[in-house]
Amino acid sequence: MTSAPSHEHNEVCRWGLLCGALALLLNSCVQYYRPPSADEPHAVVKLRRSYELAPGPTLIEAVNINDNRVLSDSRQAIATTLNDGVLIHPGNAEWDFIARFVHTEPYREQETYYERESYQDMEYTTCGYGSSQRSCSRMVTKYRSVAKRRWVTRHRTVVDGSCRVTNAHFAQAGHVYLLQFRYADHQACTLACYEQVRTASGFANQPCAPPAPETE
Repeated sequence: MTSAPSHEHNEVCRWGLLCGALALLLNSCVQYYRPPSADEPHAVVKLRRSYELAPGPTLIEAVNINDNRVLSDSRQAIATTLNDGVLIHPGNAEWDFIARFVHTEPYREQETYYERESYQDMEYTTCGYGSSQRSCSRMVTKYRSVAKRRWVTRHRTVVDGSCRVTNAHFAQAGHVYLLQFRYADHQACTLACYEQVRTASGFANQPCAPPAPETE
């Protein structure tokens, strides 16, 4: 499947270095996927990501299955192929692959800060007792917070290129699948799904079965 255009190119995040690194990415509130154990019914999925170019110095990746995170990483970006694997529960699997190349740059801005400042003030009170009471005054030291402005250097994350693409298939227990993500350029990526069938000479890649219809 191919990606749809978006307006993320050259977007600027102000969430700190690398947008809090993986939080930029990619919906930090997403829950992590609970894979099955080796003793439970499961399918094996290979996650292959091929990057034909690296438009920025840092690559941030995320892979979700059924809205749950199975992979998130941040690394030095180079044109390369990365491979990971995961066990998944049998059934419909909806995949979401996200990649962003970013760099950080400094910028100057003014901020408000507060300093504790002392000052002298007149304090009035009552002195004496009974008929000898009288008004008294004295100088006292008090404190207040004073707002001031100053220039500070901060860093922001600039997106040099990004792409997001989805695919879905039906996973059967005991089967092996390959998800092939290919990043060609900004908003130019594909995600192909193959079932790897054992043959006499090794494995043959066949198109994945489509998701099963949902039953009410």
